[in-house]
Amino acid sequence: MNALVIGGGLQGKAVVHDLSHSPLIEQITVVDIDLSSIRSFLKQGNYPKVKTFEANALEHNVLVRLIQDSQSHIVVCMLPADLSRPVAEACVEAGVPFVNTSYAHWLEGLDKPAKKKGVLLLPEMGFDPGVDLILARIALDELDVVEGFYSYGGGIPELAACDNPLNYKITWTFDGVLKAYVRPARLLKKGRPVEIPGT
Repeated sequence: MNALVIGGGLQGKAVVHDLSHSPLIEQITVVDIDLSSIRSFLKQGNYPKVKTFEANALEHNVLVRLIQDSQSHIVVCMLPADLSRPVAEACVEAGVPFVNTSYAHWLEGLDKPAKKKGVLLLPEMGFDPGVDLILARIALDELDVVEGFYSYGGGIPELAACDNPLNYKITWTFDGVLKAYVRPARLLKKGRPVEIPGT
């Protein structure tokens, strides 16, 4: 299986590292607008499966061609959330599955074209959101009756790392942390979808 990772920042590097050690993955292509950081990272380890390509992921035609030319079986988008939509649109056009770690309610707009082309779109597959929601569902399925479920995630650091006025550890993007506190919440209440406006 070949994977295309778009975005070679901190999280993108972690994805490249994990994919490189998977026996299921034969080739990884990393795309970024600036390859200096990812190339430096690759020199520090043993990454024979990885090749890099410099491109702007917001150039639709370039991205579609790159997805097709890389012969990838999946695209992992590790760009900031606001930049994920163009990548998902290019994946639908190219007919290749898309996965990211960000909230992506806008994907509902791509549902019909993706289904028509048989393209799988998997948003929110990180730790939070992602693994936390999967584990929560598994736990809830083990219970006979659920009266309520509340899930909280965040960058609460150990005392040694608590080195800023907010007492918070930014483990992804500061912009993303701030948006998490003001965006609308979507939940199920008594089995019905409810949206609570952000502040």
